Amino acid sequence: MWTKTLSCFLLVLFPFACHELTAQETKKSTGKPKSQTNASAQNAYLDRMRYLLNRDPRTSELTPAQVNNAINRIQNVFIKKEFPDSIRDTSRTRVGASHLRMIAQTFQQMVRHPDLEEVSGNRRSWYRKIGQDLLLLAPSLAEMDRAFTTQDNDRYLNARKEYETAVKQLEQTLKKPVKVPARELTAMKVKNIQRRKIEIQKEIQELNKKRRTQG
Repeated sequence: MWTKTLSCFLLVLFPFACHELTAQETKKSTGKPKSQTNASAQNAYLDRMRYLLNRDPRTSELTPAQVNNAINRIQNVFIKKEFPDSIRDTSRTRVGASHLRMIAQTFQQMVRHPDLEEVSGNRRSWYRKIGQDLLLLAPSLAEMDRAFTTQDNDRYLNARKEYETAVKQLEQTLKKPVKVPARELTAMKVKNIQRRKIEIQKEIQELNKKRRTQG
């Protein structure tokens, strides 16, 4: 009697359990409910549109402070860096090749910004030279990493010597910025303002088009 009753109970429960599992799997696969997703997309659209409508094409998104901070970071991390005589003392102030790659990658992104010369007043070629000199530090820093792993002090000292030679070249480049002539800089600003106006208008049109398509 008990077995028969249990069987009937399971038969009744099974469809509800399947429905619940299906609902849970659907929720997992879709992530957020559709209404919440639409609301998020709407908020993102409004935020971006508000930003574009308030955007002043006379100024660049890249700021002089960002450029100066990038240069100061290179000077503080690499130029002013002092490596101790013993590898045992490097763990406190160690700068590895991976750290260099991260800084170099961020710097290169800035160098590619179309408004770099207008914002900084310096030639893009000067910043490219800084980036090239920065990458010349990679072999010696990588060798220091290997020396640190094996705790080989002689290997570390040889790598440090190579680093000091390479970093002098970077230091000399940093001391000799190449300026954009004043007349050329003025013409550059006028041209960049026009370009930014066009970019802002184009993005507004694309946002509206995308919204109409999705709506």
